[in-house]
Amino acid sequence: MCLVSNYWKDCASEMIRNAREYGNVYFKWDAIYQYGCNDPNHNHGTAENSETERLDCYSFELCKYMNKVVDSVNSVLPDAIVDFDVTEGWRSMGLQFLSTGKFFLKNNGPYYANFNLPMPEKMLWNNIFVYPGPARARIARSPLNYDEWYL
Repeated sequence: MCLVSNYWKDCASEMIRNAREYGNVYFKWDAIYQYGCNDPNHNHGTAENSETERLDCYSFELCKYMNKVVDSVNSVLPDAIVDFDVTEGWRSMGLQFLSTGKFFLKNNGPYYANFNLPMPEKMLWNNIFVYPGPARARIARSPLNYDEWYL
């Protein structure tokens, strides 16, 4: 899915349809990667631009188009909430999205390797939240320091 294309309108329409049909007003966005598309037929470059230029333009424009979707949804459904999962790498991050949506800060991550922590011997999954211990509490409290001026 490329939001930096005319698809953003279809995405907003589908979210509105879903809310009307099923009553959903909470949407969690996941796997929207900052360098997700370099198609020369979208709104982030043409065939005259290099692949790198199109990727960089996509990255730059992504938050603006994410906001377009949320603004469109909120114009019809003012109580709708869009939570954007920023718990993985390569996600678009910035204050612009916070003008219309929210950041989803706690997922099933992070992973042991993110913090140079030894992994359990019989590990089924390399995710910290799957296993008990002090790392889980440390990570769960970390958003409290995200904006010290707000608290």
